[in-house]
Amino acid sequence: MTGKVSVIIPSRNEQFLPRTVADILAKAAGEIEVIAVLDGYWPTDGDNHLLLPDDKRLHIIHRGEPRGMRAAINAAAGIATGDFLMKTDAHCMFAEGFDEALKADCEDNWIVVPRRYSLDAELWERRPKEPIDYHYLDCPMTNPEYFQFHGVVWNQRGRERRDNPEYDIDDTMSWQGSMWFMSRKHWDRLGGMSEEGYGTFSQEPQEIGLKTQLGGGRLVVNKKTLPPKTEVVSLRHR
Repeated sequence: MTGKVSVIIPSRNEQFLPRTVADILAKAAGEIEVIAVLDGYWPTDGDNHLLLPDDKRLHIIHRGEPRGMRAAINAAAGIATGDFLMKTDAHCMFAEGFDEALKADCEDNWIVVPRRYSLDAELWERRPKEPIDYHYLDCPMTNPEYFQFHGVVWNQRGRERRDNPEYDIDDTMSWQGSMWFMSRKHWDRLGGMSEEGYGTFSQEPQEIGLKTQLGGGRLVVNKKTLPPKTEVVSLRHR
């Protein structure tokens, strides 16, 4: 599948944003643009030099005052020129050719999330932990003032389906939120991220994931590999 990918990175005082941006630009195989939203700060060194790469594929939106993740995603999507939108946190590392692999298995009404590993951001390498592929939806009534759906790691499902190619592209109920990928058409259909009722930060997977699934689309995890045995993966600092 062809088409340009617009990568959206909402960021607020993120130590690893420069490295995340550089990693994406270095590993993308197709046409790409990166839109970093600096929510109330500049990532500079001690001499006040901007730490982000000097690359024509990088675009910056700077907010003088922080407005939150949802507003940042909407603003970046508003100027994106890609056929596909990919949102990622500002502390993630990706596999070589991640963009082409994700495009290859993404229908117009899908949200695709990659297999996820734990990242040692200081060393910028993967920790030796098992991958996370699935989340189930949970809604505990632990606090009457905090009644929300949450995505909970579903390790049992992950282990049962890990080495079976039948499940290389597989449905999941939710995801952790650090990265998602969809067509621009689907983003427009969803109407973006709501900036009312959810706060400025939380419940991102639940809003767009449930809208997609209840609207007849699919939320899938991509576990396919690329030569030489490089996972289609985001590695999140945790």
